[in-house]
Amino acid sequence: MKKILNSSLIKSKYFSLWVMFIIVIMGGIFRFYNLEWDGGYFYHPDEITVANMVSKISIPDKLDPQFYSYNSFAPYMDRAVVQVVSVVTNDPTWLSDIVKITLIGRVVSATLSTATIILIYILAKMLKGKRIALISAFIAACSVIFIQHAHYIVTETALIFFLLLVMIFSIKIIESNKKMYWLLAAIFSGLSIGTKMTGAFFLIIPALTIFVKFMEDVKRERKLFTHGLNYIIEGIYFLAITFTFAFLSSPYSLLKFDKFMDALKYENGMVSGTIPVPYTVQYFNTEPFWYQFYNLNWSLSFIIPTIGFIGIIWWLFSIFIKKEKYKAFPILLFCILFFLYIGVQYTKFMRYTLPLVPVIIIGAAWFTVKITEYIKDVRLKIIPVFIVLFIPFIWAFMYMSVYTNEHTWRTTTEWVYYNVPAGSNIVTEHWDYSLPHALPGLFPGKYRFAQVKGYDAETDQKYREMALTLSKGDYMIIASKRLTDSIPREDEIAYPIMSKYYDKLFSGKLGYTVVQHITSYPRLGPWEINDNAADESFQVYDHSPVYILKNEGKMTQNDLFNILYLGK
Repeated sequence: MKKILNSSLIKSKYFSLWVMFIIVIMGGIFRFYNLEWDGGYFYHPDEITVANMVSKISIPDKLDPQFYSYNSFAPYMDRAVVQVVSVVTNDPTWLSDIVKITLIGRVVSATLSTATIILIYILAKMLKGKRIALISAFIAACSVIFIQHAHYIVTETALIFFLLLVMIFSIKIIESNKKMYWLLAAIFSGLSIGTKMTGAFFLIIPALTIFVKFMEDVKRERKLFTHGLNYIIEGIYFLAITFTFAFLSSPYSLLKFDKFMDALKYENGMVSGTIPVPYTVQYFNTEPFWYQFYNLNWSLSFIIPTIGFIGIIWWLFSIFIKKEKYKAFPILLFCILFFLYIGVQYTKFMRYTLPLVPVIIIGAAWFTVKITEYIKDVRLKIIPVFIVLFIPFIWAFMYMSVYTNEHTWRTTTEWVYYNVPAGSNIVTEHWDYSLPHALPGLFPGKYRFAQVKGYDAETDQKYREMALTLSKGDYMIIASKRLTDSIPREDEIAYPIMSKYYDKLFSGKLGYTVVQHITSYPRLGPWEINDNAADESFQVYDHSPVYILKNEGKMTQNDLFNILYLGK
């Protein structure tokens, strides 16, 4: 082992470049593999929204996306690529075909996500050197949450790309304080805001950078007022440049300010829980902080979040007792503050944790290398490094089976067409994906559909209608855990009756029997990991489990009403 560690290859100045090349290729394969995973059926509803924004834009003459809940820079980037592809291929359908636009958007997401691996390497190397940088890059390449979002046309991959550039140039400012680094940090801060309003929170990083530089100057020259005035002026210039680029990258957030503010108020109300919507019922009674931390274990593998946060806290403590350099301070404290910010929110979609991920990864790498310093036997030093690399790699490799296998909603659709007779009554759930969908030569018009409206208020009328729907149904399709997991969370508060409905349904008390349970859990050979316990948004878009039930009991409306509403 000692010979391996001291070999000329490892000590070569090109070694880290070759290792990084392999890591980036591996991460790129994870991200680019099967970008057409949904077959053009738009299983992710947010993708439809973004693709429609892209289709309504034309650069440079038509920049209003006509949708203001997201800022515009990510759709502008997608549109720019779409227009280039249209010119190169001499095919104008790229400009309006939503399926083609979505594919281009996914290519852009995968490209930015792959570039993120390189940026995490650069950031970690600036902070603590090549060893930690290589470990960080490897974990980033294998991070399932990055891989998953690389397969979607969404804004988050661009947001994290610009966040990392803000971090990198903030560290550059601490190292040399050149005007060019201030300018670049301000530009990328503006682009992050132009991508998503969450980017405004990233201004904490340059603010902490200013604080570090101010304390450094005061310590050196003790001119509190002079240095304070200088950095206030610097801060004003910085904000002016930031908001100039925020406007240039998303101009209609200001030009249509009323609509933008209405959308922003709605989004803030949804996030805080003051505006109740069905798709956030799942977060009722979820624990602050713990819920996000728990789901980071699905995002990164079960070991990385724990050692990542331990590493961040230990690293910060080491800075305070002056055993570590302070240049990592803005990045580490940002992670803690951002976690506190999202931790108290009512709505806890997993994508909200993405800005934490790069710092958690670097914190985990730092902790791992730190542990090796306490191991005296050189042969044992490799063990913690191997563990922290092997577990994320295996989890990523298992997760790729999701994109190797046919989507569960496609499988369900095929099963229905070949096993359910034409003219059958199929019961589905509102606020969920309706199955079966159309396939080449096959259309759902051959069936009759009715919905169970589980999120409706608890009334006598709701259950009479539900009883009628169930009595007439021949089959029921539950396409995801959207309602099955969220409604029971409300228990005795909003849905005291409905919360017991699924127990009655799956136990056969309503006459329905499960005939198919279609899943596509992450798998490696015979080993499968059931990820039903993860946040709904982790599972519902690309590998949602589906239940198909057959009405074998054929109970009457009256009997069903008595069981549903009266509990008889």
